[in-house]
Amino acid sequence: MEANERVSKRRVLVLGRTRQALDNILERLREHGIAAQGSLRPEQADSEFDAREFDLIVFGSGAIGPVTERLRRAFARRNPAVNFLDALAPIAVRQIIAAVSARREVLADFTAVAIDSGVRIGATVREPCTVTVTLYRIVDGSFVVDELNKSPVEAGRYELTVAAETLSGGYALLVTVGEDEFHVHRLPESVTNG
Repeated sequence: MEANERVSKRRVLVLGRTRQALDNILERLREHGIAAQGSLRPEQADSEFDAREFDLIVFGSGAIGPVTERLRRAFARRNPAVNFLDALAPIAVRQIIAAVSARREVLADFTAVAIDSGVRIGATVREPCTVTVTLYRIVDGSFVVDELNKSPVEAGRYELTVAAETLSGGYALLVTVGEDEFHVHRLPESVTNG
């Protein structure tokens, strides 16, 4: 089965809160042949949708926090094979396409942990690649993007600490491998308002 055919057979549920963003994401996914549905009411998603009908459930920015954890547990009980993805609106379509392509990720054991001096990013790199770390801030309702680090890395352990002062006012850190692997870490207020 070819990659495009694999992607087009995947069933995706996108949960968010912003009509314009959700409609845009769903339209673009359908253009790629992905069977996608969405909801602006994440709190009720586990009663409105059957997890057995989806391969991937995507949580947008508006569907984070305690509701996300509750939904993950509820959906996983119904369908232990379902995958979950935390999406960042500006790159959500690329994230979803990468997730449903079922290719093996280059970064294994990805972690992003708040520490006194900022956030420590860590992973095991399976093969040489380029890793980019980007900070997303929300300013006047729009995302502002700041590339913090872009470097070629060898296979082995990867670690990078992003200083607390750099994270001030940040919303999320995005770690990108090449052009099509994404790891999002939403920043807690304790780190960004420090």
